Amino acid sequence: MPPFVAALFGFIRGIPGAALNFIDRRRWWAKEDRAEIEKTYRDEIDVLQEQLNDATTDEEKRRIGAEIQRVRDELRSFHRARRELLLSKSLVQRMTPAGAITAGEPALPQADREILEAAATVVARLEPPKTFEEHFRQGNAFYAAAQFDKALERYNRALELRPDDPMTINNRGATLGSLKRYDHALADYNRSLELRPDDPDTLYNRGHTLDDLQRYDESLVDYNRSLELRPDDPNTLNNRGVTLDNMMRYEEALADYNRALELRPGDPVTLNNRGVTLTNLQRYDEALADYNRALQLRPDHPSTLYNRACAYSRMGRFKESLDDLRRSIDLDENSRVLAREDEDHDFDNLRSDPTLGPKFEGLVAEPEAGSSPEPESR
Repeated sequence: MPPFVAALFGFIRGIPGAALNFIDRRRWWAKEDRAEIEKTYRDEIDVLQEQLNDATTDEEKRRIGAEIQRVRDELRSFHRARRELLLSKSLVQRMTPAGAITAGEPALPQADREILEAAATVVARLEPPKTFEEHFRQGNAFYAAAQFDKALERYNRALELRPDDPMTINNRGATLGSLKRYDHALADYNRSLELRPDDPDTLYNRGHTLDDLQRYDESLVDYNRSLELRPDDPNTLNNRGVTLDNMMRYEEALADYNRALELRPGDPVTLNNRGVTLTNLQRYDEALADYNRALQLRPDHPSTLYNRACAYSRMGRFKESLDDLRRSIDLDENSRVLAREDEDHDFDNLRSDPTLGPKFEGLVAEPEAGSSPEPESR
């Protein structure tokens, strides 16, 4: 993380309690003119200073001096809290989409997500959202920070103020999908498309949710329609490729991945997905090239490691398969379940090897009661 970003993150996290308590007492500062507020403090200090000059006893002078210090501390708190808010608003506006969200994992790195979540929290705490636009913008910020429950709350509030806004309905659908509430997400997308029938983002999102529900024929219809409206969108091409692969239409899937990589070369998600299709086509050397490139770009991605382990097993390279599978399980406990069930028979060769087969079985065995497997990491 660049030093200035780290410093800013610490600054946002480290708002003094006194400053926040002060804001709780005097929220009106956020709406009033800065100079007017400053003048109020300065006038109060001037009055107290006159009283101090007229004071005749030491006790009275100490009391008035302490009051002057209190007002000066509040003025400093005002400046600091106002600076916090301005910095946080700037971060929220610069790091979040202003419009429609496309479904899937947020693209921000983890460090940026933490900074954005902190910024959005500061804005909400110092200046609670009131308008539709404020709720919508903070919903986007929390979505990008992968704080989906908070995002859902903001979108719900925005829709109370503007019930038929198709973009907000779409974004709430993406949030519900991220929370695995697929039927509710689908209802939002259907409603959004009633209001705006030819929106490629919502069509893409509905296709994504239909994929999650394994309704591949319907998903393909949405992706095709989205690509008619926006022919060269790499996200939609990539997702349509996944759907076609699930339908065992491998050559068509490969064409979509190739086109997506022409538009966005070196994308690790598309490289991983193309690797899966090449594995299904038994073009293992090409699949390994894609997995290796994807892992250069994103070294600790459990899904890519798992998929490369599958390819290695099919190729008879059992030690490499076992090593990749172990790394994938260390990163995501779900890989253990997938390998144990092995619905696509990717590990049949490894399982039957007399030397490494027992190690495979031990690796994928369900942990005994009372043991402490690695926590799930998504």
